[in-house]
This record gives sequence, structure tokens and C-alpha cells, in this order.
Amino acid sequence: MFELKQAVRETSYWEEKVQNDIYILATEYMKEKGINQTELGKVLGVGRSRVSQILNGRYNPSMNKYISFCLALDKVPIIEAEEMKDYL
Repeated sequence: MFELKQAVRETSYWEEKVQNDIYILATEYMKEKGINQTELGKVLGVGRSRVSQILNGRYNPSMNKYISFCLALDKVPIIEAEEMKDYL
């Protein structure tokens, strides 16, 4: 069995977590505003295919794109680091 202690040391674990966080932000925003994917694309300034990538977990943004994404959804991007022992 793959343990959390081992998983958190893998870059792919954190990439997947960030993608999941982006998905949650997008879907919560859509629900809160009562909008569809096309309308979300307009808010984000991206096409429908990019929205599809976001909602399918295939969006790996640069730092600049992540910040722009958050700000477009009226969120403040906060990136923190904590001790591994405290996370586990």
C-alpha cells in the first residue's frame, strides 16, 4: 500500500492536489454564480477547451496563470509551506 508519508514526497501528489483545488474553485464558482462552462470561460478569459481541461483535471498552469485564475474568481491565491512532520 502506498502510504501518505511516501506520497507527499512525490511531485505528482502535489500537482494532482493543486489540480483538484482548481477544480473545486471552478465548480464552486459556477454553482455560486449559476453559470455554465462557457460563461466560466468568459470570466477566466479562456476558451471552452481550457475550461474542459480544468474540469477534467488536466490543467497544469504556470504560477502566473494560477494567480490570474484565482483573481478572476474573486479569490486571493495564498501559497504556504509547512513542515512535513506537521502535515503528516
